[in-house]
Amino acid sequence: MLLRLLPLVAIITPGTLSVVSAPHSELKTVAVQQREYGSGLYGAAVTTANGTAFYGGARSYLKGPTLATLVETEVLSVGFSSTNLTYSLDFDGPAVSCSNAGEQMTSSLWKIIGAFQRSENTTLRYDAWIPRPNTTPNSTIADGTIVSDADSNTNLRILDEISPDAARIYYSIGPPLSVQSTLQVPISVIQCALYNASWHVDFDVRSNGQQTLTSNLIFRNWMPGWSSIMPPLTPSRFANLTFDYAGLMETFGSTTSGKLQVPNDPTLPFTETSIMLETSPIMFADAVIPNITEDGMVNLQRSFESLFQNMTLSARYAVLPQQDLRGDTSLLNTIHVNATSTAYRNVYSYDARDLLITYSIAIAAGVLSVVLAGRAVAETGAMYSNSFSAVVRVTRSHTELDEVIEDEADRSGTEPLPKKIADARIWPGHASVQEKAPSPLSFSLALDDKGRGPHGGWI
Repeated sequence: MLLRLLPLVAIITPGTLSVVSAPHSELKTVAVQQREYGSGLYGAAVTTANGTAFYGGARSYLKGPTLATLVETEVLSVGFSSTNLTYSLDFDGPAVSCSNAGEQMTSSLWKIIGAFQRSENTTLRYDAWIPRPNTTPNSTIADGTIVSDADSNTNLRILDEISPDAARIYYSIGPPLSVQSTLQVPISVIQCALYNASWHVDFDVRSNGQQTLTSNLIFRNWMPGWSSIMPPLTPSRFANLTFDYAGLMETFGSTTSGKLQVPNDPTLPFTETSIMLETSPIMFADAVIPNITEDGMVNLQRSFESLFQNMTLSARYAVLPQQDLRGDTSLLNTIHVNATSTAYRNVYSYDARDLLITYSIAIAAGVLSVVLAGRAVAETGAMYSNSFSAVVRVTRSHTELDEVIEDEADRSGTEPLPKKIADARIWPGHASVQEKAPSPLSFSLALDDKGRGPHGGWI
């Protein structure tokens, strides 16, 4: 009996049999949608009568994903997958590199900002500046408010079109007035320059909707303001590529431009015209700082770079609603890439260590039980059980039973049960009813109305 029950030990003991979720991976080809550069999907190209091309502005659909990226502070969803997918893509695309603007630009801007603050009795905590043609005689940089120009094309107010090395945007950061009064140069200036870069992006798209995109960039060359390129651009893929980069830079500029102006009179309201500061608490905390520190400026530079990267990846790969695209999807194309697809399946496993311990304990307990039982038999000289026959032999209380169970050893209830007693048949009955016994050892017991025998014993 013990040997028959041993296999059940592994099942009834917790921890020996477990169900775990195990990954199963396989290689497969997946389709990935993208919006290529050089096809006019990001910036519009306009051809003049003399055959030259000029920049006509950023595509309207870029505003939607850019604002969503700013709010979510991550790349928008690149699509859904029923399994976990990992794959990598390489492409050449735009990127910005942000750094300190240098003493000359900082001093030039402080002259403009300091004069403005004194005349308006205010503190300029944040503002964005663009190199511009046709500005005031004393400056070649404008923010559209403090320093403006006569150009009525609002696209160009937030896009550097003239820098011959790299298109730039500058950000002036000022602490509160109480801190500015203690500094020789009370502002810090960050410049973000447009580059052409080689991108390597690792995609990790999960079946639960989560995703992680990790980018590694190698900056290749500056991307100048388009109007500084000589000879003038003509309709071509290079012109479209230049305008696509300009479209992303303009969208980035329109998102991060604007100002935060705080009156020195605390009873007056402040003025805030920046979409970025109004929309993103993270960018607001990075840009509006209580004091100028090197670590704080580096952190803000990385935040600008990260925003441009997320915006670029969202515009290139994100699945966008049709109402956001506004018809700018005609050149959307699909590529096929090798990916690793991972699904999780339930598998059953035994824990060998716990299983060995469980069997060892069960066998040891069984052996101990046999040893103790053997010792008990040796000391008593007999074996007993709780079977019905043992109970009948010990508690007979009936003359008919005494006739069957004659020997004193049999009446003690010890094992084994004698064959003649095992063959006996007993059934209840009344004294008035006598049935012929089917065998010499069969008999009926006369019971009273309460089920007792003639001597008052219970059967």
